[in-house]
Amino acid sequence: MSLIREFIENSKKQREIEIIKFNDVIASTNKENIHIHQLLLYDFIVFSDYDGAKELSQKVNKVLYFGFDNFPFTYSYNVCKFSFISFSVKLLVDGQEKSYPIKLSNDSENYYVIGNKINKLLVSYLLKKQHGVMRDELTETYVLEFIDQNVNMLSLSEKSEIVLNENDYKIVPFFYVDSSNMTVREVEKLCMCNQPIDSSADSKTTNNTSESMPE
Repeated sequence: MSLIREFIENSKKQREIEIIKFNDVIASTNKENIHIHQLLLYDFIVFSDYDGAKELSQKVNKVLYFGFDNFPFTYSYNVCKFSFISFSVKLLVDGQEKSYPIKLSNDSENYYVIGNKINKLLVSYLLKKQHGVMRDELTETYVLEFIDQNVNMLSLSEKSEIVLNENDYKIVPFFYVDSSNMTVREVEKLCMCNQPIDSSADSKTTNNTSESMPE
């Protein structure tokens, strides 16, 4: 058996669902066994499509679920047809400003999936995963600096999130959904209605624009 085929077969035995809280995996399961009560305490959910891994590539597509999507999840998705030229996060570490490149796609995983969101929860998670840098996912301030597929240079704060589309992206305000004080019935109702917690009228979206950053 080739090493790549062995990797694919072993990957299929792994649990596809990871529940993320505090920048770490607090629980893992598979598609058949995820329950709605697991949505009571989480920041986001990662679905790793091990079944979709190709024999010639070890790259696994990562589908992200934030807030209250329709439950149970369908796990259907499509990958983006674009990628950013560069993507990094700048923050203060021990009183000094440092910049860390964030890889949204590498040899083993791909986050360029239509509908995926790049926000402070994912950024804090990837900082720990890719650089071993621990930051508070709720209180951290930073600047995202990236060059998009059209060679536009943009910068965003932690107050915004990027929503990936098929051929481009949009920038919208980020709202944190806290379900820790909710009951299963309340979460179930929100999942069925697919209604966000904060439906602020100020959440006007802007395509491919940067925001002014405070010093």
